[in-house]
Amino acid sequence: MTVVADAKIHIPNQSSDIVINKTDALHIPLTDTSYGYAVINDLLSVPVGLTDTLKSQNITTFQSSASTSNVLDTLTGQHGVTVLVPTDTAFANANATLSRLNTTQLAGVLSSHVLNGTFYSTSLGAAQFNMAGQSLSFNGNSVSLPGGNTAKIVTSDVLTANGVVHVIDTVLLNDRLKASLKKYNASGGIRESKWTAALLSLLLCMCMIAQ
Repeated sequence: MTVVADAKIHIPNQSSDIVINKTDALHIPLTDTSYGYAVINDLLSVPVGLTDTLKSQNITTFQSSASTSNVLDTLTGQHGVTVLVPTDTAFANANATLSRLNTTQLAGVLSSHVLNGTFYSTSLGAAQFNMAGQSLSFNGNSVSLPGGNTAKIVTSDVLTANGVVHVIDTVLLNDRLKASLKKYNASGGIRESKWTAALLSLLLCMCMIAQ
């Protein structure tokens, strides 16, 4: 729940703007029991699964990547998870790196965006461990991957049937992974250049013999 400029308490992530109009307590003398209750202006909607939650946030790339790497089945099958979901723009910006990953590497990257347990924005401490065993650092609306980059939480506390989603503006990537990809591609480029030079030499020899 959150209090905005109108000084009313609003319940986020609902299909309509749900506002608490009144709070009170009810005492039952027979059992000497008291209950607190709140009167709201509309019916609350039940959180949906992760796939439908991502659709409601207009996020498609995380879902397709998680499905390809078999991470989506793991996420939907768990109870009590926190997923840091990069926007589609964030995936597009990281495509130069992500497009070079194999399925196992992609699964590792996505797993680094998942926390074991349900953590709302108010309960995200200074550090939380992700499914990859790394300790993510949180500072306000920023989250940092050790030995990697930093992202900002642009939308927080999006409820799902089995946890909560925080939308971030950057794909969290480890510097070592990016460096290894650059090294691999560089060595591949050298090998490719050697093969190209050898092929050109062979063609030149064939041309000289034909003459």
